[in-house]
Amino acid sequence: MEKELEELKKALITAAKGEYKSKLFNNLSMADTVLLDCLYDDISGKNDGISGKQLKEIAEELHITRPALTQQVNKLEARRIIRRVVSQSGKRASYIKFTEYGLELYKRERQSLEKNIKDFVQAFGESDCEELIRLMRKLESIASQ
Repeated sequence: MEKELEELKKALITAAKGEYKSKLFNNLSMADTVLLDCLYDDISGKNDGISGKQLKEIAEELHITRPALTQQVNKLEARRIIRRVVSQSGKRASYIKFTEYGLELYKRERQSLEKNIKDFVQAFGESDCEELIRLMRKLESIASQ
């Protein structure tokens, strides 16, 4: 049992380091991609006619603190991927939305990510992939207790 525990520990540390991430993500980090996924899902423009979401909504949806989100938004804003837009309704609220460049970059990154994931699935094989999904869901369930 000791050997299995040590092997599991090594595997989890390697996964946490994200050595595979460089093969999945090109110009955006995993955290950036998750945040932009959140924005893209809401691109229909429900907020006062402005496509985007408020920081509070994003933080709640992603289960992260507002200061952590603000730091990430500032970084993406500096790269001109997203921008803050003041609400047209006169409220002091502002919304986060894609820039034209940011939306194009995001779409290219998503296409690349999907291709890379398909390559991983193909390399794993169907049964190993299904087993990995099952085990990851079980790990998530145990960790959330």
